[in-house]
Amino acid sequence: MEADNILYIHTRPSGGAGESLRQLVKSRIGQGKSIVVFADSGFLREEFENLGLNPPPIYLHLRDWIHYKPTSYSPFRLLRYCAGVGVHLISILRLMVLVKKHKIQIIHTNAISLIEGAILSKIFKIPHVWQIRELIDLDYYLPKVNKRRLVRILEKYSDVILCNSYRTKESVLHFGARDESLHVIHNMVNPVENPEDIRELITVPENTLLVGILGWITPNKKVEDFIEVASRFYDDPLDIKFVIIGGWGWSESYNQKIKEQMEKSPNHKNIILTGIVPDAPRYLGSLDILLNPCFTESFGRTTAEALIAGTPAISIRGTATQEIIDHGETGFLVEDGDIDSMVKFTRLLLDDEAKRITFGKLGQQRCIERFSDKKLLAEFHDLYRKLIESSTAHR
Repeated sequence: MEADNILYIHTRPSGGAGESLRQLVKSRIGQGKSIVVFADSGFLREEFENLGLNPPPIYLHLRDWIHYKPTSYSPFRLLRYCAGVGVHLISILRLMVLVKKHKIQIIHTNAISLIEGAILSKIFKIPHVWQIRELIDLDYYLPKVNKRRLVRILEKYSDVILCNSYRTKESVLHFGARDESLHVIHNMVNPVENPEDIRELITVPENTLLVGILGWITPNKKVEDFIEVASRFYDDPLDIKFVIIGGWGWSESYNQKIKEQMEKSPNHKNIILTGIVPDAPRYLGSLDILLNPCFTESFGRTTAEALIAGTPAISIRGTATQEIIDHGETGFLVEDGDIDSMVKFTRLLLDDEAKRITFGKLGQQRCIERFSDKKLLAEFHDLYRKLIESSTAHR
């Protein structure tokens, strides 16, 4: 492969988007130079630093343009805004220095909320890949910018709008994007290097059956559905624990709702909240089932990480997890909010160890075939090369 110099710009080293970027940058080591710039810190900061990039990840003051709307026009707020603009201009200048110093050939913005990559692309006339990782056709996503205008801006200021799933692509097409401006490359997902049994962490016997959910406790994750499923198993003769792996999210009212639901559940003794667990994916192989009721999955990293660890999963039809789970073969897909079906398929898998093992092995095999770094790195390289060659030809 020819070596390409890529500037990656992202919000913060955290979450599924941050981990997806880390996997991509890690896979490119030895294949070209990756310059990574973040707008803020996050819990994956150390993991990025451990990649040994030269230079190491850079943190600058970048601006969220799609969610900004002033709450008032007081003199103090206007002064603060002007100061922020000044700092932002300094960040743009520093980015310009990076582009020239490292002879950047592609700018890859890993979040639609950041505009700096688009600006640099126009200044230096180099290709810009603008990544979208949201199902923008859902009402859950409400940027301050009109969605059709958002898509027009993404098209105008990028050479490619990169989607992390065909479901994401469908959501962008819904708001008027041209098919030829869109490209799909799924997220990289690889087996963890040091898997561990979460039973040791939560101190339960090794023969305890575990149904888990992984992620921040936020409204889109539908943790209430997970608890409702757990509640239906309150008098079950099997030793089953329902494990919520994750910390409290940004919504205090939603956090309180979940706390109350857990306390009132007839099965509350068998619902375990771990809090934030570092490197949580290493525990997914020790679950018997992953139940993911989230209705906003533009890819479904947790679902893919469970399958690649050999754990069957249940998730929501109409999200991008339908590109990960083969219904009835590696897991099950249900309609959003369909608790009865979630309970039915959870029961089916808990009662049939042989089916769990069969589903787990096939899920692992198919995830490796679809989402391995070897396969997807070649797709990224082909995309980058085409953009570079096209840009060179038009100069």
